[in-house]
Parts: sequence; C-alpha cells; structure tokens
Amino acid sequence: MRQNIEADCRLREADLLKICTTLKDETAPEIIQPLYQIISLWVNFNNKIPLTVANIIFELTNRLIHDKKEAYLNGGLANAAFVALKSIANLEDITFNSQLVPCTRQLFKVTDLGRTVDQLFVIALLTRIARFDQQFLGKIVREDFVREDGIMPIVNQQAVVVVIVNSQGKNSPLLSEILKDECFSQDLKNQIIREQDT
Repeated sequence: MRQNIEADCRLREADLLKICTTLKDETAPEIIQPLYQIISLWVNFNNKIPLTVANIIFELTNRLIHDKKEAYLNGGLANAAFVALKSIANLEDITFNSQLVPCTRQLFKVTDLGRTVDQLFVIALLTRIARFDQQFLGKIVREDFVREDGIMPIVNQQAVVVVIVNSQGKNSPLLSEILKDECFSQDLKNQIIREQDT
C-alpha cells in the first residue's frame, strides 16, 4: 500500500494530466473516488496543482452534485471530493477561490456529514475557506440551512456552528442571528448556548 501511495505522489505532472484528462468524464464511483485520492496525494506531496487538474476536480465535483440520484451523495465519494478540495484550499492560491468556494458550498449542501464523511476534515475545509471569504458562512446559514427542498441535516448545521465559533468567536453576530431565528431547531440553538457557556 505504501509503495502505491509513493508511486502516486511521484507521478510526473504530465502523467497526472494524462490520467486526469483520460478519466475526467467517468461516472462510476469506483473510478472517480480513486481519481480524487490520487490527485489529493499528488497535490499534498508536490504542494501545487496544475490548473487543468484543478479545473477537472471542480468539473467532476459539480457533475457529481448535478447528477446525484438520491437526496445526498454517497458518503465515501463525497469524502474523497472534500479531501481533494481541501488539498486545493491548503495551497492558499487565490487563483482557485472563484471555483473552490461555490464548489465546496454546493458539495456541502448535498452531503450528509452523518454518512461516513470525516466531519473534522470538512470543518477544517470550511474554516479555511471562511478565512478568505467573509460571506461564506453567512450564505450557508441564511440560504442553505433551510431551503425550498428541505432542511440541511442537523449534523451539517452543527458543523457550521463549530466553524463559526472557530473563525468568528463564540459571540459572533451570526450565532446570535441563528439563536433569534425561529426556523432553526432548538438542538442547534442548544449547541450554540453550550459553546457560549464554555
């Protein structure tokens, strides 16, 4: 296993591009998930990502979101996508922000963090994005928590509360806004009160 991981990381950039362009239109989870993993390992090892590969990740993720057949994406597939997006976010390259922010938000909307998704990893990704996009968390709270097609899973909402506390502090106006809004569950409000009491 270790040799396979090292081999993925030592791929030449040209080989990575070839793999990505060959597989970019695949739809089978058993191909897409390993592709995300290969890209993530390569990016983390090389501390860069070719623009073409980043665009393939965004296109692939957006297609998964658009073509999903159930209310939420498969947990393992969603997790692999979050890992790939976090690899891009870790580079702190503003070139990618215009695609990274909406792609992450849309993926978050169609993922139930209670389904085999690494919640701490997603919280770290959302926290990183909130550092450079001041409107990101407000949009999620105001536009994504309660939508026409339903309510975001409570575990996702709770993750956003953790991100708000981490990035804006426990006395954030956004938390006060949640506490005052009758649309949000008492469980979520209780979590905020517990955070503020510690």
